[in-house]
Amino acid sequence: MAITTRDAQVVNFIEDTQLLMTATQIARYFYKTSNSKSMESVMVIARRRLSILAKGHYLKRMRDFVGQEYIYYQAKRPPKKVDHKLLMAEFLTTMKENHIVVKEIKLEFKDLQEKYKLRPDLRIVMDFNGLEVVAFVEVDRTKTFSNSDKYIHLIKSHKTDENVRKALTSNFILISVCDKKPTMDNVFWIKTDMSNFSKFKFELMEIINAL
Repeated sequence: MAITTRDAQVVNFIEDTQLLMTATQIARYFYKTSNSKSMESVMVIARRRLSILAKGHYLKRMRDFVGQEYIYYQAKRPPKKVDHKLLMAEFLTTMKENHIVVKEIKLEFKDLQEKYKLRPDLRIVMDFNGLEVVAFVEVDRTKTFSNSDKYIHLIKSHKTDENVRKALTSNFILISVCDKKPTMDNVFWIKTDMSNFSKFKFELMEIINAL
């Protein structure tokens, strides 16, 4: 059976980002539309399409036991740190549901690692009516935002280091997805269950409007 344009979007997204996504996350991110009658109907469509993609070897899938929701991926081997990567996918899915346009996604951004000893879980580029905002996103279920001193050093180097200017651009923010509030100032905080996402979105929009 031929794959649809939306199916291709799913495959390309997972391949390009190297993220893991559950069937529910994929349904919310790609198959749910403003015309969808209910999430239940969206899940029926998504599961059917994902089954076709898996059987056609466009995507791989895994689960620990019968009845558990499938997790879809593109890596050659079954992935490690599953919960960590699924939390990244949940963050991006929630961004999409809140109509925040993410135009670039880089998993485990390494360009500044050698000099600044930092490797953010995500580097994303958001588009707000043509205004680009770059965010480094740190994701952790167990501990709070760390490496404050390294990030302060990185930000201070913006004026003197061309590689930092290129990575951060002129509109840069830090986001921490964890259950403990960051102690560093000017870090946007999102809980792992996304329960305070609306607060984050409001604060972000205030910053964007002030630029």
